[in-house]
Amino acid sequence: MQVRAKKIVGIIVLAVIILLAVLFFLYRSSQTSGEALDNWFCSSSFGNWNYSDDGMFFYGSDGISYFDASSGKSVSICTKAGCQHEEESCPAKVEAIYCSGIVYDGNKLYYVSSSGDQDYKSLNLTECDINGENRKKLADFPDIQSPTAVAYYQEYVVVAYENGFDLEKSENLWNREAGIYVYNRTTEKGEVIYSEKAGENSILSLTVIEGEIYFCRNYSTLSDEEVMQQDASDQLRSCLYCISLDGGEAEEICDALSTLTAGVSSVDGQIVFSTDSGLQVYDRDTKKVSLIKEQENISLITSRLSDDVAVMQQAIQEDQAEYDVYLYDEDGTLEKVGRTEYLLLAVYDSTSYAMDNDGNIVILDTEEWRNGNFETKYSISF
Repeated sequence: MQVRAKKIVGIIVLAVIILLAVLFFLYRSSQTSGEALDNWFCSSSFGNWNYSDDGMFFYGSDGISYFDASSGKSVSICTKAGCQHEEESCPAKVEAIYCSGIVYDGNKLYYVSSSGDQDYKSLNLTECDINGENRKKLADFPDIQSPTAVAYYQEYVVVAYENGFDLEKSENLWNREAGIYVYNRTTEKGEVIYSEKAGENSILSLTVIEGEIYFCRNYSTLSDEEVMQQDASDQLRSCLYCISLDGGEAEEICDALSTLTAGVSSVDGQIVFSTDSGLQVYDRDTKKVSLIKEQENISLITSRLSDDVAVMQQAIQEDQAEYDVYLYDEDGTLEKVGRTEYLLLAVYDSTSYAMDNDGNIVILDTEEWRNGNFETKYSISF
């Protein structure tokens, strides 16, 4: 009887701990519930981590989980007492090949996923409570196999996708479709606004700035026959494009993006990006591109800094994990702030996300490293 009582007490204590963690998250989120969902950066390039200044959503062994940047703690969104997050009945679990673009607007959780027998046939946009319960499918994104990046902007959900799997032959395709699907949550309508086919075709990042989508696309110029005869990497192109949320023709801005690029930044109405030759800026009014810093091994970091500053880093040596970090502001000033061993991934006013040499996520204090101190705040292993 005493053993059973202890077990019951243990379960209750565990449930209280989980509930407190979720309530703490809800409290923090409610402070910014009025902010737009585009405050989140959701890229599938690095394990589908979905960043914000307060924390990060990700999909792991415990289903949809949340990492709190202030405490350094991770918790499954599931609040069911005694749940081990192993069964399909767990509210945090999503039975799908893909679960991407996980964000929270202070009221509901949203994510993009494939679904059951529709894997490799379509994607879904789903909303649910913060604990994963009361799920509601909001929309189908038909004829889309896999998401490669997701952006939320005002009432829009923007999904970069890749169709590169032959269902009949169960094999990956060299010549594949990459495109952008835009869904309006207000009108409940969506459509493909951009689509191209090419070898090794993929859209690795997208950023929405004042109604325009800037996206980075990698592809090979080789045909299926040519790729068997020569090195495909020699013909790989990395291009930056711009297209309106409403669709239309995509404008090619640059055809030599840095292979390390993580998107673009907006500084004083100009678009900053990194190329193989250095850091460049695109004037949205004149449609002209100019060089800021001529140097190799430069990569722009996705940043959501409120003071209109772009972040870039330069690899010291290709075979060595060491980077110089620079800030570029609206006055056109490029300032070196220090050197670090970490590869920066996303930067916010308080929290910055980076990766160490072992592939772990490292949390840095943004204000500290902007003053030259790159000391680790937390480290997360996956």
